[in-house]
Amino acid sequence: MIRKPALLMDILSHGAARTPDKTVLVHGDRNYSWAELDRLTDVIAVNLLKMGLTHGDKVALNAPNIPEWLLAFFGLAKIGAVAVTLNVRFRQAELEYMLNQSEARGMISIGPLKSVFGEFDFVDYLGGLRSKFPGVTDYFFIGGLGEKGFPGARSFESLLAEPSAEDSAALPRAKSKIKPDDPALIIYTSGTTGKPKGAVITQKSLIASAYGQVIQTGMNENDSMVMALPLNHVAGLTCAVNALLICGGKIILQPFFIPSEHLQLCYRHNPTILGGVTTMIVFCFKDPSFKPELLQSARLAMTGGSNVEPWLMEEMIKHFPRCKTINLYGLSECSGGVIMSTLEDDRETLLSSIGRPLAGHSVKTVDQNLKELPTGEIGELMVAGDAVTAGYYNSPQATSETFRPEGLLTGDMGYLDARGYVYLKGRKKEMYIQGGYNIYPVEIENLLTQHPKVRLAAGFGVPDRDLGEIGRFYIVKNPGVELTKEELADFLKKHVANYKIPRQFVFVDELPLTPSGKVAKSLLREQYLKQSTAEV
Repeated sequence: MIRKPALLMDILSHGAARTPDKTVLVHGDRNYSWAELDRLTDVIAVNLLKMGLTHGDKVALNAPNIPEWLLAFFGLAKIGAVAVTLNVRFRQAELEYMLNQSEARGMISIGPLKSVFGEFDFVDYLGGLRSKFPGVTDYFFIGGLGEKGFPGARSFESLLAEPSAEDSAALPRAKSKIKPDDPALIIYTSGTTGKPKGAVITQKSLIASAYGQVIQTGMNENDSMVMALPLNHVAGLTCAVNALLICGGKIILQPFFIPSEHLQLCYRHNPTILGGVTTMIVFCFKDPSFKPELLQSARLAMTGGSNVEPWLMEEMIKHFPRCKTINLYGLSECSGGVIMSTLEDDRETLLSSIGRPLAGHSVKTVDQNLKELPTGEIGELMVAGDAVTAGYYNSPQATSETFRPEGLLTGDMGYLDARGYVYLKGRKKEMYIQGGYNIYPVEIENLLTQHPKVRLAAGFGVPDRDLGEIGRFYIVKNPGVELTKEELADFLKKHVANYKIPRQFVFVDELPLTPSGKVAKSLLREQYLKQSTAEV
């Protein structure tokens, strides 16, 4: 039985004691052993203390998937400080709001950045903006300062300087103050309206989700994964990194998801776990360099967001007959995955259900009055257990609306069967009512992506004078095919009641994606609203 850590620092100390020389983290030509990872994060923790940072202080992390991100995160965790995770694509409005709202005192950021989004110098950029977030007094830049330093700015490398014995003596005292319920992260959720909310994720809640995933999926020390899910999101940090660390596996970091590069890393490292949101897997399958015969080391394929789409399941079976597909459902507010498939689930269960709650967690459906609904009846999913986070930072009203004594209101609609399996029907706010009928877009999206000419589909309800609302669905076709709206409607007529067939189909070259790789319906809806307003 894999040992469950009580605190985040225990993950590293357990690994260092168990297999100190084993490689646990890979990035390019850099390899980190368990002993090295534990030692370096101790060094960073000591130097953070020396700088005056301490238990409960907030420090923003702004970097792609590189080892320094994880070194900083665990260094902060070892002194009880809180990491505020940022996306390197954030700019002034987002940074100003999140850094001030979180009351961040420090920032650890990439310096010059070359990425798929172009070149950008954060030293120069943040130096010019620092008056907008005056509470941030300490900056550490990965890759150095160049010639554009400013007061309070240091290189990240300064945190790796070997501390004196006197300075090191402060670390055990700092570690002794850390409790499982202490916050470890603030992750800002991308709500559809208003300002994002900072989910306060504790050391205990992070571990509960990751450990539950390990047990439910049988992850072990022989497992490895090429990790392109962003570390600033629970999908990357909990479902990939912390789960692999807890089971003693290996992580190969990819800074940004680029399908061809991701595949090359997989061919080189032979991972046992293929992981990513559905769109990432689709892009890999469609990439010209995709060679499934070079990925036969995979034993698990984990997809997040909802149950695997039928056509994708067929593709997985065809390309990886010995690989087990796992559905994973989670939210920032529950620290990562909280409902997952089991290794015993058959094809039909995988196609229709997102799985069962992790050990120590429960799920029920409730109506608008929070009354529990019977088996088979659609309601809002409410989850409870240690993975549920501590609420939203400095947002008491939003916290009270979502975090109830009985559990977390997820905002997702679904139902349970007699076995306790959960069936997802879509976001509560996404459900639309057409002519008195409730319609859940995810049901239609899953059907549309079964069409051999459809690559991606996403939809929502829009106002209609006669029916109240009708469905508007955006379609990305497979390259080089012809497809009509009538063809899609005829296809859907074979599978669903006619009232569920969308009245509007819009063909697009691509769909906007969230930082974690899911379709960003909020942006689609904003685009539609701007267009419809302009046409009035």
